Amino acid sequence: MAKGCAEIDQDTMIKTLGLMWNPRQDVFQFSFCDENTAAKTTKRTILSAIGRIFDPLGITGPVILTAKLIMQKLWSYSLGWDKRVPDELLKDWTQFQESFHMLSNIQVQRAIVPKQKGVLKLEIHGFADASESAYGACIYLKCIDLD
Repeated sequence: MAKGCAEIDQDTMIKTLGLMWNPRQDVFQFSFCDENTAAKTTKRTILSAIGRIFDPLGITGPVILTAKLIMQKLWSYSLGWDKRVPDELLKDWTQFQESFHMLSNIQVQRAIVPKQKGVLKLEIHGFADASESAYGACIYLKCIDLD
């Protein structure tokens, strides 16, 4: 090992760019703070909560979309930043927050191509879809091996 370099403890999670990396399983995981300290839910507190979600790889995009659609609806109410959120949106926001912690259960393999020899073919697949509320796109790399 080079001077000044440190070995990575296989039992330690490493946080980088908003993701947790588990070196033992070589997977990315998500960790989110559940800070619901606001006495009342306002446009400001909802936007702040959405802003704390950092996912540079876009893996949680379909889940985060729910929060962004709630924020979009909030704009249509023309509320001030510190006015209480209407009950129908408060219900949607509370439901979203209660289920958001389940993202911590998601694990995504870091390596997209197996380390074993025998990779026969790599394919790139792209998908896109849209509605009146949102649009989305993703690209997958499919690795075909001997198995």
